[in-house]
Amino acid sequence: MEQTHLKLYSKIWGTALGIFLFLIIHFLGIPIILENPQLLSPEANILSQVSQKYNFSELFGNIPNSAPWAVALLLLILLALPLVQKQNLSAPLTKWILGCGVFWIFWVILSSSQTIAPSLSFPTTIHLASCIACFFIGFFILNSDNSILKIILFFSTFALLEVLLFAFQQHYGGLEETRKMILSVYSPDQLPEDLLRRINSNRVYGSMVYPNSLAGIIILLLPPCLCALWELPDKVPSSIRLLLVGTLGYMGIASLYWSGSKTAWLIVILLLCFSLFLKIKLSLKYKSLIIIGILVISLTGFGLVFSDYFKRGATSLGARFDYWTAAVLNIRENPLMGSGPGTFAIPYQNTKSPESEMARLCHNDYLEQATDSGLPAGISYLLFISGNIILIWSRQKHFTSIQLSLALGVTAFALQGVSEFSLYIPAIAWPFFILLGFMSHSCAANYRLKEKKI
Repeated sequence: MEQTHLKLYSKIWGTALGIFLFLIIHFLGIPIILENPQLLSPEANILSQVSQKYNFSELFGNIPNSAPWAVALLLLILLALPLVQKQNLSAPLTKWILGCGVFWIFWVILSSSQTIAPSLSFPTTIHLASCIACFFIGFFILNSDNSILKIILFFSTFALLEVLLFAFQQHYGGLEETRKMILSVYSPDQLPEDLLRRINSNRVYGSMVYPNSLAGIIILLLPPCLCALWELPDKVPSSIRLLLVGTLGYMGIASLYWSGSKTAWLIVILLLCFSLFLKIKLSLKYKSLIIIGILVISLTGFGLVFSDYFKRGATSLGARFDYWTAAVLNIRENPLMGSGPGTFAIPYQNTKSPESEMARLCHNDYLEQATDSGLPAGISYLLFISGNIILIWSRQKHFTSIQLSLALGVTAFALQGVSEFSLYIPAIAWPFFILLGFMSHSCAANYRLKEKKI
């Protein structure tokens, strides 16, 4: 294919990928295991009935099916084959990182062949395989033409804006409207405890089903989307760019606050301090004083904002320890193959104490791999993610502004995985792996350029 035609083709393909990301962020904000609502989500039927009565499109009203989207992703990969260029994988960690990713998904597939619940493991395995496919899209294809990255960030910005508009609508009356509709059909004693707790909460969730998932997509996409808006062509007046950045930034920060996600705020504080420590051109003494001051002020504010949560005994933190304990017990029972991808709820149902609330996922993406698919999958996934993050930040001195924003976004997602399950939500996980692959390749390329100069 001629160079001119190749550039045109890459832009067309990049536009198709951008539209694809916009659509999955819009439609696939539900955890993958909830595609089987009869087995694990009785509240889905309740919300569906309420939706039908009021002709209202509630998030659970129509359970999406991610399988057709995975097929569309495969088609995009096949169409991108002309864009793949020969790669020199000589950078430290690169071959090792790719090997860990391939081994992780291989072991997940192997585990799914011996699962205790095929109806859960089959869609979960397809989803996780799609995640690694997205990584390879970012690693092998996005770097063939940087214009593709600009295109997908353009569509990602619109997708994030739509999610935030949902959150604003919920904060300014939408949650109360939904609460009234549900309670007009069902009395409180007819509702599952989880659903009753959810509708009585004022935490917004946008189109992501769960408040912490909304926080997850914000901390992943907000930094690069803001940077992309600021780096619009010079013909766009700086006043317009400032207005766009300020508007999206305010909407993102406000929605993050209304989501009530404690983990996300701690990650923001941590990464703010980390990036300032790397970029401030001061002596170590003054850097340390500034970072300590920011930490003291931020953590004091964090304690004041969430004081009611701590007064109630930090119940969600205690619940997570309950989930993690159950996961460890299941690992002891099935150390090699686990119970099957996406099946955590089944062993947890059998081991949880009667007073503990039910959980469908482990609330720890790394531990979930080990309990679902065995220790080999858990260890390889941890090495895959941590290896990429180490490789990325090892090249931080050579970051452009957009690379810094992407590094912050993917690192925030990786950290959130310690206490959440964003890996199991295609709307967040698939964009993450594409951006992670892009950053991993970019940093490996920077290493090779330095190696040639030496």
